[in-house]
Amino acid sequence: MANNVVLTNFDYTYPGKLSEQVLIDPAINAPDTQSLFTVRTGIAYKEQLNTAAQLGKILKGGQGCNSVVTGDPVNITNRTLETCEWEFYLEQCADVFNSTILGEVARMGFDRWNLVGNQLGKVIESLVSDSLHSDLFRTLSFGDTSSGDPYYNACDGLWTVLFAGAASYEVTAVNDNITTLSASDTAGYLLALFEGADILLKQLPANQKAFYVTGNVYEKLMQHYEDVAADGGFTQREENGVLQLRYRGIPVIHFYAWDNWIDVDNLGTNVRILYTTPANHVIGLEDGATSAFDFWYDKADKYNKIRGSFKLGYNYVHDKLQAISYGNI
Repeated sequence: MANNVVLTNFDYTYPGKLSEQVLIDPAINAPDTQSLFTVRTGIAYKEQLNTAAQLGKILKGGQGCNSVVTGDPVNITNRTLETCEWEFYLEQCADVFNSTILGEVARMGFDRWNLVGNQLGKVIESLVSDSLHSDLFRTLSFGDTSSGDPYYNACDGLWTVLFAGAASYEVTAVNDNITTLSASDTAGYLLALFEGADILLKQLPANQKAFYVTGNVYEKLMQHYEDVAADGGFTQREENGVLQLRYRGIPVIHFYAWDNWIDVDNLGTNVRILYTTPANHVIGLEDGATSAFDFWYDKADKYNKIRGSFKLGYNYVHDKLQAISYGNI
């Protein structure tokens, strides 16, 4: 028997007015991947991200008739962006809708097993599409090849790579053992990151970088601003009416999806702060079709089937363009 995408579990005996409409429960919103990541396509296996340091001092006093080489050479180095295979496969049998009002929207005759294109099929497509969007950000954030969980271990994601970089002293870690999260603590953690970050990150304009935080950090920072009655420059109401929290003019962007997955899948430290520029965090794709999937009806076994696969990977480019804080409360 297939593992159906949808089952029915109605609890009525006298239904009253029946509805053929399916209302989908609200879910934890998955952020737009491009709010934190820069996308590069056409990577079927690996791409080398070549980087070079600035040349540094080359100008010094005149040497007369002598030709004296000035300055020191710099190395062109690389970071490897490798894509790996992700896939999903789902099945749905139409018989779960038998003897329910939802069966009324199925097709007639033998073709009643075919859900592709009808109202029930569109509900299933919507559920799959929403789940795929959420899973993309989940794996990009928390993928870990050392995990025994096949829903995480195809590729290393953002936090796995950043933690490894911090362990090798390539990525700046400030307050990496957070155990308390009061309102004033939170402002202190952001200040420490702001001051402890490399000067290359400090010099970037405020609109080119952000603090990316778990929702618990965002809530405490908002409480801090309320406690000290400070608005000037810290918060800004955007044209669409959405409140954008800022710290020293730098956007503070919260991902409640991080809180959710850390809690549900026991992914470790539940307080996370990343100070960076999204230009430094690269997603590699074989093509841009991560949201595409096939949905078809197989007459041989009367199952509706959904399959998708793509190649996806992550890496950061420059060590010094990020600083992190994290801990458990």
